[in-house]
Amino acid sequence: MSHNVLYAQSGGVTAVINASACGVIETVRRHSEHFGQVFAARDGILGILREELYDLSPEYPGQIAALRHTPGGAFGSCRADLGEPQTHPEQYQRLLDVFAAHDIGTFIYNGGGGSMLTAAKVARFARLNHLDLRVIGIPKTIDNDLPQTDTSPGFGSAAKYIATSVREVSLDLAAMSGTSTKVFIMEVMGRIRPCCLCFPSGLLWNRILCRRYKNASPAMVGALWWWLRGWFVRIYLFVRRRSKVQHSVTSSWAVWRLN
Repeated sequence: MSHNVLYAQSGGVTAVINASACGVIETVRRHSEHFGQVFAARDGILGILREELYDLSPEYPGQIAALRHTPGGAFGSCRADLGEPQTHPEQYQRLLDVFAAHDIGTFIYNGGGGSMLTAAKVARFARLNHLDLRVIGIPKTIDNDLPQTDTSPGFGSAAKYIATSVREVSLDLAAMSGTSTKVFIMEVMGRIRPCCLCFPSGLLWNRILCRRYKNASPAMVGALWWWLRGWFVRIYLFVRRRSKVQHSVTSSWAVWRLN
């Protein structure tokens, strides 16, 4: 017997999280012999607890396909975790009531580390209580730090954005460094492996690369040096806790000195 599917987004949205939503919705629709309606929760797990669900049945295929290129989070996201069943039983009872009211047999949560822990809690609770509920976690993170995943959707988009930004900055500095800006600081989001890069005046590698690439500007050489040797001069500026999943968050700075 077919059952309904509930999809929700969680955590910081990426450039492609709506593409994942599109894949879920289109797949559910293609397999009507196994699934009924597909719902989307407003603002992640909070929308489920508040029973704020969108019925996506009236949406045309073209509207769903447009999600592939839609920025932001189409259904709203949140940064909220469930408590443990032992300490917050009312949250899980509320989830069960909402699932039962809408005949939800598959719950799909699209998010990062904290979201995957939330999905795991729901799955574990359902298993221990012999509930007929399938829980699926769809990875989403710019940090690419989810265990057992090779490349998380969102990581490639963020890496491309940073690479493009670095190249644009290098061109700007190449044009202005003679009489204006000589130092540029770029802060990059990330966990686990951010780095602080400094290119002081007369740095040996700058001289070597300038000789090797005679037609390159100092700014381009600085960017190239970052990619080649950035790991060697990595300096962690500060670390602070950002979530209950015990990830370290580090602010990253890249500094180029051109003269």
